[in-house]
Amino acid sequence: MVAIQIRNVSEASRDVLAREAKRRNTSLQELLREVVEREAANARRREWLDERRSDANRDRPSVGLDLIVEMIQQVREARGA
Repeated sequence: MVAIQIRNVSEASRDVLAREAKRRNTSLQELLREVVEREAANARRREWLDERRSDANRDRPSVGLDLIVEMIQQVREARGA
């Protein structure tokens, strides 16, 4: 684990976050850790999506509505529905 220090946060913002942490029955540090971890997870997902979008060499499956309907019907028939 690493430590991150944030400077120049307004007192008003700190106070709101401290109240939110208290409302959630947690510490301000834990609340901010959750925010940072959630933001990092979202960034990783965006990076992954950007990589998929920019990969010009990959095959792009072409699945039409007709194929989807046919596959659903096949599954239902196999289940006897």
